[in-house]
Amino acid sequence: MLKIAAISAVALVAAFAGAAQAQDAGKYYVEGGYANIQFQDESFGAANFGAGIKFNKYLGAEANASFGISEQSYVEQGVTVDVKVDNVVAAYLVASYPVSANVELLGRVGFLRGELSGKASGVKVSFDDDAFAAGVGVRYFPNGGVHGVRADFTRAEFEESDVDQLSISYVRRF
Repeated sequence: MLKIAAISAVALVAAFAGAAQAQDAGKYYVEGGYANIQFQDESFGAANFGAGIKFNKYLGAEANASFGISEQSYVEQGVTVDVKVDNVVAAYLVASYPVSANVELLGRVGFLRGELSGKASGVKVSFDDDAFAAGVGVRYFPNGGVHGVRADFTRAEFEESDVDQLSISYVRRF
């Protein structure tokens, strides 16, 4: 009798643990992909990485970091100037609306800091600034699984100019 009670207790704990784990599935996520950063009519490519947490079905938070992978060259008064986005780091509150088990619509607001650098004739100059940012996007998980894709658009309102970022990323939720 004691053996049956012990087996039943283990089975009950395993059932509750499985249900709790299923309830938390998708609470955390990481992503990585490509971002096109548009600044003053010029485009810069960047590797984009992020991580987030969902507090509940509709609200969460995430952090993102983008690192420049391309630069633009200009000729100003006979001098070649190379300009590059060094990095952009951001933190957002994220609202999500599950359209189905496979698709979520996203909206986010937050704060970011970006760094841009330029060099000409051996002289390097760096510029950084922070801004309010807001964006919209969509996440798609085939068959409601843990592997998915995300596309989003974010606008940052810097004092000098607005910066737009269009991203596509692989998403893995845990």
